[in-house]
Amino acid sequence: MEADTILASSDWISAGGLYLILIGISFLIVEFFVPSFGLFGFAGVAAILIGIIQLHQTGYIEDLPVNINAIITAIIMGVGL
Repeated sequence: MEADTILASSDWISAGGLYLILIGISFLIVEFFVPSFGLFGFAGVAAILIGIIQLHQTGYIEDLPVNINAIITAIIMGVGL
């Protein structure tokens, strides 16, 4: 396979989306313990949202039994807390 074909596959995008969600969750955990005035929290929420958008575009998130609106609502409620 050529490098262009490998980089154009949707598996890279879905793996990137999963990594962004994991990084976002870790940023939210760090925000709980480190007084950063919301910097890690904002970065965590942004990473989670970008990861969800990437997974939604590739079609992997539609296989989950959870609605995307429920996921976004849970993120907004978590940020509010």
